[in-house]
Amino acid sequence: MMPLITGQLIASQIHPNVVDWYNRVILNGGAAPSPQTMAAVNTFYGDLITYQLDGLMHNVNCFVPDNLTAALTPLIKVAGSGSWMNANNQFSSSDLSINGLKGNGAQGIGGAEYYLVSSTKYLKTGYQPCSAGNGLLGLTVYTTTTSSLGKDNAFFACAPAGYTAGDDALFGTSTGHRYDNPSWLGRSYIDTGLKIGYLSGNRTSTTRNDIYYANSTTAHTAGTANTSTYNQFTHTLELWVFAMNYPNNASFPSDIRLSFCACHNALTTAKSVLFYTAIQRMRQNIGGGWV
Repeated sequence: MMPLITGQLIASQIHPNVVDWYNRVILNGGAAPSPQTMAAVNTFYGDLITYQLDGLMHNVNCFVPDNLTAALTPLIKVAGSGSWMNANNQFSSSDLSINGLKGNGAQGIGGAEYYLVSSTKYLKTGYQPCSAGNGLLGLTVYTTTTSSLGKDNAFFACAPAGYTAGDDALFGTSTGHRYDNPSWLGRSYIDTGLKIGYLSGNRTSTTRNDIYYANSTTAHTAGTANTSTYNQFTHTLELWVFAMNYPNNASFPSDIRLSFCACHNALTTAKSVLFYTAIQRMRQNIGGGWV
């Protein structure tokens, strides 16, 4: 049973779904999240309800700083795993800070694309893009560092061999960011440099991709949209974080630090503005992981 939380709120004031997350953290072997974290996450969940975003969410992870288990336990798990798998047990508590969880972009064999080494740090979410049904999906991350790799690196991605059955990928590149859905031909871009902050890629219709960006110094902005032909996902690969699942091998590994990840229904510009507002407030209430 959740203990009384003093100074900020009491247990009876916490949304049942946030209580469920708290209990799952402990069930997964982690220490109880702090009262400050609980208050921040509870406010965030309340914002999702107020902004009518809660019903759009499939799997949401806030990468809270309390402990590694808490950071790998998603707040919302309508689809996907209730605990993101620490592949090869490579992530440790030293990779987690108030600003989020950091990948290592470990390089291995295969040239520019494939890095099939055991030291690559990435997470398996259990979330399959095909589970959304109509394929009008969105992926959102909050980055607090830029990549030092100077090449494409996957924040949140999966793709079948040859990219023939639809891929869903949010990428950092050497010049900016991009979102691929349903294939690399369907890219949309934030193409004005290596930005940090809120980044959201969305398949907003059967003929359009949109990508959005924001942080505390740049107002919510839409990047270059793409009007490629829509194709339904025909594979059952799961999304990985900090690397692309291609297929069942970690490619395009990333060395960025993430403070938030979410899989959801596609967001319009108006919904994305509200989502950014909720995430930014949550990370500010936690005390880090925002820019």
